[in-house]
Amino acid sequence: MKWTAMTMAGWVVWCSGLAAATDWPKFHGPNGDGTSSETGLRKNWGESGPAIPWSCDVGPGFGGVAVRDGQVFLLDRVLSEADVMRCLDLETGEEIWSKRYEAPGRLSFPGSRCVPTVEEEYVYALGGFGQLTCFSRESHEMEWMVHLVDEFGGELPKFGYSQSPVVYEDLVIVAPMGEEIGLVALDRFSGDEVWSTDGLRPIQASPMLVELHGTPQVLFVGASGEGAQAATVLRSYDPDTGDVLWSVDTGGAGSIVAPVRVAENRLLMTGRVTTLFDVQTNNDGFQVEPVFRVEEGSALHLVMAHDDHYYLVTSGERGGGRRGRNRGSDGGESNQEAGEEEESRGSGRDRSRRGGRGELGRLICVDSSGNEVWRSGDDAAYGSSNVLLADKTLYIQEGYSGALRVVAPSPDGYQLLAEADLFGSADARNDQQAWAPMALSDGRLLIRNQDSLKCVDLRGDS
Repeated sequence: MKWTAMTMAGWVVWCSGLAAATDWPKFHGPNGDGTSSETGLRKNWGESGPAIPWSCDVGPGFGGVAVRDGQVFLLDRVLSEADVMRCLDLETGEEIWSKRYEAPGRLSFPGSRCVPTVEEEYVYALGGFGQLTCFSRESHEMEWMVHLVDEFGGELPKFGYSQSPVVYEDLVIVAPMGEEIGLVALDRFSGDEVWSTDGLRPIQASPMLVELHGTPQVLFVGASGEGAQAATVLRSYDPDTGDVLWSVDTGGAGSIVAPVRVAENRLLMTGRVTTLFDVQTNNDGFQVEPVFRVEEGSALHLVMAHDDHYYLVTSGERGGGRRGRNRGSDGGESNQEAGEEEESRGSGRDRSRRGGRGELGRLICVDSSGNEVWRSGDDAAYGSSNVLLADKTLYIQEGYSGALRVVAPSPDGYQLLAEADLFGSADARNDQQAWAPMALSDGRLLIRNQDSLKCVDLRGDS
């Protein structure tokens, strides 16, 4: 179906996108950095726990939700068979519509991946096997589909495509990561190719859109070189043309976690290490230099910046860290058999915590020079945990148990304000792999584990 492209009035209009201030319309929220401007949120709820207006079943996976205009969007998965775009009512959790498309196959760490990108009229999503789709919010029909492997020679990453589409003006930008084409921009109304870049090796990170020195830029982390000489490189692209603006070796940061802008012209990346980069410009173009480097980082989730300090959950030996378990193939009888075999060995998701919580990561605070200020203790261990900053407060879903923790971001030390075992698994002896990013919209926190999505009502200051 062919559409006439809309005229949009540049970067400022793109940033607002006509979305309300309380929307969470894309990966990492309205600013792309996991932060929200909402205030008046609950920070404590006593022994009774927070209010849960609704909960719904979801397929296994790691895909988070996006929220716009009171509607919740999730690209769900039917294991081994299909992807399903679902639209729910934010108030009630009732399903408004859903649309399934066939996507057979098996992925390591089975289930959903991306966070949809929701515009005023369309929803864009990328399935784990490379199907980039555009759905009409009015008709609920698929407007177009482009397969990144078939159309652009993309190479399926080790854990499938785990990225979320970027929308810039009339373009939708994704990374096929093939030998010939690395990033590609499509007309978001028709799916036709507009520009593409040279090839890139497969990696798990998402492209991110930022503005530095008044210049819109698409940032993407790609691998360069082979074997022992391989390096992780952050590249900046002109979103209008795909031309490379600058590149820098990340020193091991960012193989999964996308870069975020944490100050006017500073970018923070994390992975095996955490590095803060300063981006300057002169007549010769852009110059990018490291400000500090911390010799540990977060395997899957963002670092949060608050009052000249940075807060990150380090990657431990469990719960999504360097020894996070491969949950097996995507569905089917073979997956069940593999799970039974792992259970009989006492390994994988059903293994006991024989090594104790000391094998998990910690929440740490570092100052503007990269010096560690404090680190949570053994009584506050964290699996690979997703973090959201709102109302000057850290809302953290602990990745091993799925529990929600509320922490005050302060250099004075670790301050736990509240905790809630939302999924009844905080004392369990198995890894919940609660790694999907949360979303916050109109005081409602959307949080999931491997089988359910819950709405936590945070409205009403306390």
